[in-house]
Amino acid sequence: MSKNTQLPSLSALAASNSWMRALFITLLVMMCPTNGRSQQLRGLAGKCLDVSGGNPNDGTPIILWPCRENAPNQQWNYALKSTIRGLAGKCLDVAGGNPNDGTPIILWSCHGGPNQQWYHLFDDHTIRGLGGKCLDVTGGSPNDGTRIILWPCHGGPNQQWRYVTPPARPGRPID
Repeated sequence: MSKNTQLPSLSALAASNSWMRALFITLLVMMCPTNGRSQQLRGLAGKCLDVSGGNPNDGTPIILWPCRENAPNQQWNYALKSTIRGLAGKCLDVAGGNPNDGTPIILWSCHGGPNQQWYHLFDDHTIRGLGGKCLDVTGGSPNDGTRIILWPCHGGPNQQWRYVTPPARPGRPID
């Protein structure tokens, strides 16, 4: 091979070969924290990330709430383009794309913009988004209904989240 020969990129190979494309997509999904499955995101005091009142409308606040088995408003899926999708297939969203400390986290129709991109860091269990800031339980309060906001990362208990598959009911699948 000469010095000037360039190897094709992985994305170029994936685009040219259907089997490579399928393998590439499979590997991406396998690397996602939820592995393509809807799961609960548990945080402070073992409570869940919850779409308030189970309301699927754009702008609904995301809150901390006791975990309930198979509650659709507590099911989340880390998807391609680094979005976290929940109720009605909508995304976790930093309201208005505002990177300021304390901006509410809401449910919004997915568009994949920077205010909907999240990265789960397994070493400290934080979920980081816009401006490198974290999903945060306001004031570290474990009270039911406490709003989830964007806040500078410090790795405290109110910024730690874990994907958990709720137990299946007898005779019913987990998903």
